Order: sequence, then structure tokens, then C-alpha cells
Amino acid sequence: MALDKGKLTRELTALFTPDASKASANLTPKQVAEKLATIIDDYIKSADIVVEVKPGITVATAGTPAAQTGTTTGPGIGKSTSIM
Repeated sequence: MALDKGKLTRELTALFTPDASKASANLTPKQVAEKLATIIDDYIKSADIVVEVKPGITVATAGTPAAQTGTTTGPGIGKSTSIM
């Protein structure tokens, strides 16, 4: 999915707007940093990364008498399944 800047803004606003009914007003600097890191990490990992591959990439098979070398003949598009 596309990055959702509005969601990021809402989550950051919630983090930095203490609610009197919650313990969020008493967070230590380390707790704030951990929550902030989680918000940013989740935001970045929500992105779709699409990679376009051009033709002409060298390929090879091995291990049999039919082993061959060559290059790709057409373009390809891949989408990541995860962001490390």
C-alpha cells in the first residue's frame, strides 16, 4: 500500500499530546523514543516497493549437461513482500 502520511501524523500527534486519562503524560524519554521508533518503523514498512528489471541480466544454470548461460530477454516488475 502507499505510505499514509495522514496516519503517521495522527500517530505522532497522539504520542506528543498527553491525555490526562492515560499514563502517556508520564512516559520516560526512552519510552517516548521507543514509541516514536515503532511509529516510524511501521510507517516505513507499510510501503510498497516496486522494482523494474531491464532485459539483459546474465543468467546461468549449472549441475547438468544441459547447463546453459545467457541473458534475460524481457523486462520484469517485482513487488517486495517485506522490508527488512
